[in-house]
Amino acid sequence: MLVWSLLCSCASAPPETPAPAPVAPSPEAVAPSGASGEPPLPAAAEAPAPVVNPTEAPAPATNPAEAPAPATNPVVVADPAPPGEPALVGEATAAAPEAPTAAPPPAATFTVPLDPKKGWLFVTVRIDPAGLGSKLGHDHAIVSKNFTGSVTWNPDDASVCSVELTVPTKSLLVDPTGARERAGLDPAGAVDDKDKVTIQKNFSGASQLDVARFPEIEFRSTSCSGTRGSVKVSGELTMRGVTRPVTATVDVTPEPGAGFRARGGFRTTHTAFGFEPYSTLLGQLRNQDSLEFVLDLKGS
Repeated sequence: MLVWSLLCSCASAPPETPAPAPVAPSPEAVAPSGASGEPPLPAAAEAPAPVVNPTEAPAPATNPAEAPAPATNPVVVADPAPPGEPALVGEATAAAPEAPTAAPPPAATFTVPLDPKKGWLFVTVRIDPAGLGSKLGHDHAIVSKNFTGSVTWNPDDASVCSVELTVPTKSLLVDPTGARERAGLDPAGAVDDKDKVTIQKNFSGASQLDVARFPEIEFRSTSCSGTRGSVKVSGELTMRGVTRPVTATVDVTPEPGAGFRARGGFRTTHTAFGFEPYSTLLGQLRNQDSLEFVLDLKGS
């Protein structure tokens, strides 16, 4: 009985001790091969170990605190633009619209008095070569250096134009210094002072300008046209009490401030204003019917 009791006592199982919790294998540990030469299957709750290519060196471990944060918005970098062209960022980027260019303000309109001391106004009178006594006569420039007037003009708009001009007929001179050259006449054809007095008396007489009755020659513009610099000025010329339409072509050059220089002229005839060209010696010495008005005016 004593022996049976001891045997029973030895066969009794000791009290169960709780099994320790399984320890997850280290990611760096390599599982041992099984008896069959194949690695044991991992537990269902474990992630498969990464496959390492034995030919490649393992990447160095990265400190999680130093690892850069993943980019959440990738940036597209455009190719550098060629010289002189703006860089483009992506196809969806539209070029910024150009700001509208403001139109330049219109030029001002000026009214400028004419300066007779700095300008020239004359009429060229020529001998009729058909007269038998033509060799005894001369062409002349009849000049006014005492005219008055004004010009309203706009440098950018030829249509904005108004011209007023008054010439006292008693102020007209025959071939003053420099006039023949300006008129394109031979300086050698100038006459002496005595002949100049005779010529002035002739064109001032009753059969010509009739200065005693008509002391002024006047021009008033009615319209202007053309382009910047070249202007056609149409108006009415009154001479010897008769008014006729004329058109002058004038080249205008702006000068500092509101000033300008205007060069041009027009042609008309004696008979258009009701009188015949001067003649003598029974018509053997006479002037041509044509009258050429020359303008070289300065406003300032």
